[in-house]
Amino acid sequence: MLRPCDLLDLVRFVPF
Repeated sequence: MLRPCDLLDLVRFVPF
């Protein structure tokens, strides 16, 4: 299960 927080963290860690 993915949460908005996790998604944001992912984007911050690995910006596209």
